[in-house]
Amino acid sequence: MPRDKGASERTEGGLSSPAGLYHAVLDALTDPIHVVDADLSLLFRNAAFVRWCGELGLSPLVVGQTVLEAFPFLPDRVCEEYREVFQTARPLVTEDISTVGGRQVITETEKIPLLTDGKVERVITVVRDVSDRVRAETALRENEERLGAILSSLHETAIVVYDSDGRVLSAWTGPGMEERYGLEAREACGRRLRDIYPSPIGEERTARIREVLRTGESVLDEYTATFPGGRFWLETTLSPMRDASGNVVAAVAFVRDTTERNQAETALRNAHAKLVNAQERERRRLAGELHDSIGQAMIAAHYRIESLRAEARSSGAVSLANQLDELATQCNELIREVRQVGHGLFPPTLEQLGLAAALRQLLTVCKLAGIEAAVRVPEDVEALRVGEDAEIGLFRIAQEAVHNAIRHAGCRTLHVELTCANSRFTLAVVNDGEPFRPERAAGKGLGLNSMRERAEAIGGTLTITSKPGCTRVEASVPIGPSPGAPSTPPEDRKGPRPEEPT
Repeated sequence: MPRDKGASERTEGGLSSPAGLYHAVLDALTDPIHVVDADLSLLFRNAAFVRWCGELGLSPLVVGQTVLEAFPFLPDRVCEEYREVFQTARPLVTEDISTVGGRQVITETEKIPLLTDGKVERVITVVRDVSDRVRAETALRENEERLGAILSSLHETAIVVYDSDGRVLSAWTGPGMEERYGLEAREACGRRLRDIYPSPIGEERTARIREVLRTGESVLDEYTATFPGGRFWLETTLSPMRDASGNVVAAVAFVRDTTERNQAETALRNAHAKLVNAQERERRRLAGELHDSIGQAMIAAHYRIESLRAEARSSGAVSLANQLDELATQCNELIREVRQVGHGLFPPTLEQLGLAAALRQLLTVCKLAGIEAAVRVPEDVEALRVGEDAEIGLFRIAQEAVHNAIRHAGCRTLHVELTCANSRFTLAVVNDGEPFRPERAAGKGLGLNSMRERAEAIGGTLTITSKPGCTRVEASVPIGPSPGAPSTPPEDRKGPRPEEPT
């Protein structure tokens, strides 16, 4: 077969250099990206990174130059952050505010480890514009301030005295309360709670009054009640009223309207859930872009190299065939690294096979740490799908709990449980390592606040218990009417698809 000289020259000129392959991968992405080694010396940077430096009036990094040499305004902790990624092999996301040329720059950097034979050889750093996220966080802070103002302005809206049968003996209302609720205090006097509130609330409130009269101890309740003026959240402190001899003769209720506070808290939770979901969508988008554009292009290049290698061998061009063989190996390694980055951003197993399969894949890191690990799932729970957002939230909680156990607990065994009971889906991560006090560990690098926020964002709860030989992180979410159905049709769900073999 005659040798295609033009094809060979294009192959040798465009693909024979590992640097050329890396540039092809990096330049195809729109986010500024650079890759450094353990000394923080630049190995590669893409065109978007060069453009970004130019927009800020900075000279871009050059190969061999360290990050701190090129950008002396960066804080010293940047070195510690890279050192942590090289040591732990875990991605790290940080946010930095820098002043460059009189301009404030807010960036989010994600440092992603690239492993060879289980060891971190390089770190790829993705720089993102976080203007939208900062605006969302600003909105969160404003909501928090608004909530604080509401809380500070709340006052007793009513004082009511009850007898043992829940009958109103006397009532006092604050200014505007009668107009707000459409109920006058004098109309309530002499009436029983079961006549004022619809069942079962009236009966429940009467039972609480009798409990106070029996025990002589105060109780605090929060509940909803419907009046002519609408439906309201009320917080009631029931306390015993005693006569001169100390005998409990009635119960007095201090009633506060917490409707606005509950609405503000709901808005705050919803805003935070939207922020968390927006971050996950961005991670999925980038993972999908790596898979669908860069990954597929690299696979196509690999197949073309294999074809040219076969042609070279059949035509007797042994030297060229050997070079193409080496090039195919390098291309295959790049494909593996692109997939590794995509997996770090969003695990395709979670979407394709479900939470149980994704958790089994997650626990493979335990083997490298010498920890015996397993996923325990009943057969009827194995294929249960609880919704896209819930699955992502539970996976991130498990991810944080597993990495905490590896880094801090010194455990020998770890297992993850998935159960379903009483219309709730529960994930638990249990290890036999050193105990800690959760109430004192917040803000100390264990990600406990992040896990709680993840649970709240999906409408769930998080419980952490720790004692010698058993630390348990448990997240539970309610199951909707159709727990087996995905939150969006399969054809509309975006993200990385199953991998092609290399």
